[in-house]
Order: sequence, then structure tokens, then C-alpha cells
Amino acid sequence: MKNEKLFYEALYSMRYNYQNIVTTYGICCIDGCKKIARGSGKCPDCIEYKMAQLVGDEIAMKIHDAIKLQSHWINLGQEKIDESMGS
Repeated sequence: MKNEKLFYEALYSMRYNYQNIVTTYGICCIDGCKKIARGSGKCPDCIEYKMAQLVGDEIAMKIHDAIKLQSHWINLGQEKIDESMGS
């Protein structure tokens, strides 16, 4: 059960980094990492690394790619809605 909880915590954190809302970003909180993370938490790459320890490199990478792609399409959908409303 512990690994399942860790997996879902990582999944939530990964999704959290790709939400399309006004927010703050800063340097990743993992020592030595200089990448950008939402709210100066863990960056998606560091989260992917931790997730890979649970599910393997390939699955963690594919989950990360899927979240990025999902975020991209949601952002495009929101832009279309904004355009149609004259925003």
C-alpha cells in the first residue's frame, strides 16, 4: 500500500505542475536541481525520477509525456473558449 500511495502522490504532484492557472513558479526544491517548479515545489523531471523508482523509467516517462500532452490540449481548449467569448 505504501508504494501505491507514493505513486499517486507523485502523479498528483506531476499534474499540479501543469495546471493552467495563474500561479507562481520558482526553482525546484530538490538539492542541486535548477529547473522550474510550481510554487517552488518539485519540478516535473524530479517527480518523474522518483516515480521511475516505483514503476520503471519507461512508464514514468510515458506518464509525464501524457500529462504534458493533456495539459497542452486543455490549454488549447481554454483558448478557444476565450476566443469565442471575446476575451
